[in-house]
Amino acid sequence: MDIRDYQSQFEQMSLDELWALYTDVDQILAARIVAKKQELDRPLQQLHQTNGPGGSSELNVRASSSGRDRL
Repeated sequence: MDIRDYQSQFEQMSLDELWALYTDVDQILAARIVAKKQELDRPLQQLHQTNGPGGSSELNVRASSSGRDRL
């Protein structure tokens, strides 16, 4: 479908139809964002569980060395 086909479809829609489409798209995108955030948070949670507070991890080493660079 060409972009002009979509444009003519939108132009033919009522304000209520456009609002319903907007809310549908908004809900779909919000759900995708939540799912992606959860997907990205899993590895971070695993890192925190594995290395725990005070553990010697590469993240802790990088954080402390980058802090020294700022002094």
